[in-house]
Amino acid sequence: MKKKLTKKRVIIIVVIILIIIFVQMNQKSSKDALEAPKIETEEIEKRTIAKSVSATGSVTTANSKEITSALTGSEVVSVNVVEGQKIAVGDVICKFDMDKVQKDLSNAKSSANISDAQSNLGVESARRTLQEAMKSRDSQIVNAQKEVASAQDAYNQVQNQLNTTSQTLSAKQAELGTINTSYVETQNALALTAPTEPNYQTLTETLSSLETKRESLNAEIAGLQQAAQELQGSSNQLKAALDGAVFALESTTNAADGNVAAMQDSLKNAELSAKSSNITQKGQLQTYEEQLEKGIVTSTVAGTVTSVNVKVGDLYAGNTIATVDGVDEFIIEAEIDEYDIPDIAEGMKALIKTDATKDEELEGRVTYVAISPTANALPTSTTSVVSTNAKYKIKIALNQQNERLRLGMNAKISIILESKENIWTVPYDTIQEREDGTNYIEVLKEGSENETEELNIQVGIEGTYYVEIISSELKSGMKVVLPKQDTGTAIEDILGVDGPSAGV
Repeated sequence: MKKKLTKKRVIIIVVIILIIIFVQMNQKSSKDALEAPKIETEEIEKRTIAKSVSATGSVTTANSKEITSALTGSEVVSVNVVEGQKIAVGDVICKFDMDKVQKDLSNAKSSANISDAQSNLGVESARRTLQEAMKSRDSQIVNAQKEVASAQDAYNQVQNQLNTTSQTLSAKQAELGTINTSYVETQNALALTAPTEPNYQTLTETLSSLETKRESLNAEIAGLQQAAQELQGSSNQLKAALDGAVFALESTTNAADGNVAAMQDSLKNAELSAKSSNITQKGQLQTYEEQLEKGIVTSTVAGTVTSVNVKVGDLYAGNTIATVDGVDEFIIEAEIDEYDIPDIAEGMKALIKTDATKDEELEGRVTYVAISPTANALPTSTTSVVSTNAKYKIKIALNQQNERLRLGMNAKISIILESKENIWTVPYDTIQEREDGTNYIEVLKEGSENETEELNIQVGIEGTYYVEIISSELKSGMKVVLPKQDTGTAIEDILGVDGPSAGV
């Protein structure tokens, strides 16, 4: 009897639960029938959409130069630069031993002089005639030369005064910086010293003395700055006067040169005839002179010396003597994966961020796209399994240089592949496709809250979330219907997951 009663209770409980489920479902159906379904929408707006490729790169220089020479086997007698030194175009990097070449050049000149003396008898007459013409020209321009000399002297005098004043000003400013540092240090020490301590009075006196010096130096600096400004004004005026005198001298010289043009031509013809007899000597002279010029190695770029690879006493073997990085113009270099490199072309806009420039976004343009992968990124394989993707180097020129950038800094790059402004957009998941391949979106009918209609559209550029749509029927205030989110009742969820016996 007890087992029968227990079984009967279970059946009753199951029946009660089924009745509850049936009642809830009927209530939900009735409610759904009374309430219209709620439609989720979003207003169709105009936005800017951009497609981009992201990468990381580094700050480098646009004009790095490795300095070399053709004088292999020559001894290095001086090295004139050190690492970290800033240099200009034409500054000496190093010098080679040219004593033997200098002696050979001297002997070749002597031989050439003898040859010239033998072959230039016909040149002398033409030269004397030309010299007379040149004397006449000199007499015409002597006054103009005096004017130039006078203007040059006046300009040099003021320029020297300006340089002296500027040097004194720099020294005083440096001295003020030192005193300011001492002042702060003394002030900090005094703040930490009790009035009863022995050195409190000394610190107080030192602080007062430093304050007096600061005031005096500030006054001197102000005076020097005023003097430098006045001297600069005078220098500008004198430079203008000098330029005018030089122009007058050039005009006079050009006029006089016209008078001797015919005689110069005669002399040149005579000289060419003489030179034809000693071509060998002249060629040898040129060879020695070129070697002497190469004996002094100079920089062809302005920048900072980043490496020096020779020292005094070395026999030069043809390697890089020094490397100069031109830090006046930074660029960004990066490596792009083989998947993205076909989409990148020269001239594309790039946005750059670095830790040094913080929130400032730098702009640039792609100036170089490699056609072959970098050597350290070439695909390698073992037993036909590729170990890495190929990487391709790109270079980006900055539209404007930034003083916070330094060589080697890391940079985050976004290369804009395509962008459009002020275009109609919708969320990408609202676009639907028919069987014939045409696209449409579902929009609310004008003046209705739950009636929809299809709007034929064409799809344009795609962004991360929004997509461009194109249609002549688009207008402000139009709303696109968002996709429905499928939801179920708690009981339906239970039945769907655990089966009809869940909770029993």
